[in-house]
Amino acid sequence: MASKYCTSFDGTRIFYTISRKSGPCIVFLHGWPHNHTVWGKEIAYFTKKGYTTISVDLRGHGKSGKPAKLEDYSFHSFAKDINTILTQEKITKMVLVGHSFGGMVALSCYDLFPTTINALVLLDTIYENPIKHLPIVKHLKLTPLTTHVLKFILNNKRIQQKHFPYVDFSKLKDHSDFYYWLKGVEETPLKSVLACLDKMLEFNAKKVLQTIHVPTLIIEGEKDTKTSIKEVQKMADKIPTSQLVIIKGATHDTNIRNPDKVEKVMERFLEKI
Repeated sequence: MASKYCTSFDGTRIFYTISRKSGPCIVFLHGWPHNHTVWGKEIAYFTKKGYTTISVDLRGHGKSGKPAKLEDYSFHSFAKDINTILTQEKITKMVLVGHSFGGMVALSCYDLFPTTINALVLLDTIYENPIKHLPIVKHLKLTPLTTHVLKFILNNKRIQQKHFPYVDFSKLKDHSDFYYWLKGVEETPLKSVLACLDKMLEFNAKKVLQTIHVPTLIIEGEKDTKTSIKEVQKMADKIPTSQLVIIKGATHDTNIRNPDKVEKVMERFLEKI
């Protein structure tokens, strides 16, 4: 497996790993605020099966560049980063897999570059602001205040947290979803964590769902408390070519905690297409 960088459209350096095989290309996008190592077991599994695999550190995360401006974290910026990798590797078609925040990036990729995508796998993700359906947020309506606070922090270098050493999620023992999130925050600059949160609060890809015409697998953990199964079902209903698989007992970080189940569900899906 090779580790590489590409220089994206705005000069941001994007880190990724690639293992070239004879089979179709699967591109894996991690959640917030993780990095590419969350897909370690899935990468090993599908590489062994003969697929070409790419795993990306999204901008602001892992070994990729950390832009300073809030606007540099738009979902279209993330999508353009992925397209830059494809161009550099001379790959014209991919199966795009995204977990949580990465699933939102995947939808944005389809919005901008639909002809590059053969199939989508959306894991523990949603098509709009993921916290709007939490009762406390709905009642307190904190989004406008939160946005102002985030912008203040992002524009004040004195209170920005420095970047910590890189963490390999594939080597962590089984813990709670919150533990994995904390490890991500610990290893990711505060500006990146908050910039991505700010963009998630604004996210709405409802119109994109109606344009998806490629096979789409939606995987959701039965006990996921971060993305509502009810809302995930709505997303599945809006994509005519989708199928929804609920993994019993799984929570939000299904790709980390239940990789064997994710592998099997994905493999059955890929064999059909």
